[in-house]
Amino acid sequence: MKDKPQPPSPTEESYDFTKIRLFVADDLATTADINLSANHINYLSNVMRQKIGATILLFNGRDGEWLAEVTELQRKRGALTLLKSTRQQDTVSDIELLFAPVKKMRLDFLVQKATELGVSSIRP
Repeated sequence: MKDKPQPPSPTEESYDFTKIRLFVADDLATTADINLSANHINYLSNVMRQKIGATILLFNGRDGEWLAEVTELQRKRGALTLLKSTRQQDTVSDIELLFAPVKKMRLDFLVQKATELGVSSIRP
């Protein structure tokens, strides 16, 4: 009978793509504690079923990505403590999308998908 592969230990320095990533507007620094909004509290506790002590990834689009621990998670209050930086902020690409408007083209769909791919400017 074959042995099941063991999950990596929590001390390994490999990137974990299964961790929850959460966008916050706050500045992320080594000494920062993050207070959660009502939407974030609902998402973490009710949707993702996280408990105190769980680790998640935070990003804000400026300071890179940080590993954080849930330190408080109640109905109306929630807090995270930053543990360490996991990735630096990527530089913004200079990709421009130039397109020819065509009859009955779904412009909103085009803009949505272009921004998801990292296009910095869209010009007809």
